[in-house]
Amino acid sequence: MKVKEVMKKRVVYVKPEDNLRKAMKLMTKNGVSGLAVIEDKRIIGVLSISDILNATRLKFSKSSDPLFALLVATIKKKDIEKKMRYLESLKVADVMVKKPITINEDENVEKAIEKMCKEDINRVFVVNKRNELVGVVARIDIIKALA
Repeated sequence: MKVKEVMKKRVVYVKPEDNLRKAMKLMTKNGVSGLAVIEDKRIIGVLSISDILNATRLKFSKSSDPLFALLVATIKKKDIEKKMRYLESLKVADVMVKKPITINEDENVEKAIEKMCKEDINRVFVVNKRNELVGVVARIDIIKALA
């Protein structure tokens, strides 16, 4: 089975000059935990909820929902407002992972699984032969395809 057969073609993305608050809104609106960072149709980075939490320099409890963990870690309203202002001052480029793990759309799904396991990531962004972003495949997409 090829990656292009299981990938989602609609990719939620940000630009490197966008602020982190905008990125957080996109994540929550679209129900995703990671975004592609795009420049000229090419993926130049990845931004995940973990990257944003690390940018706040907060210690948080283990939770299945990292955004909820952020709220728990900053119970006081003033703290939340202060952190949100700080996140608005940061650009995606300041926090993103600059060497994104990608896979070609014509690769086998097994290769995507190997990359996810080796790199301990939840998703792999999919590129075509011109290295342009064409999709994303997450662990759940593979599970659904195999079920």
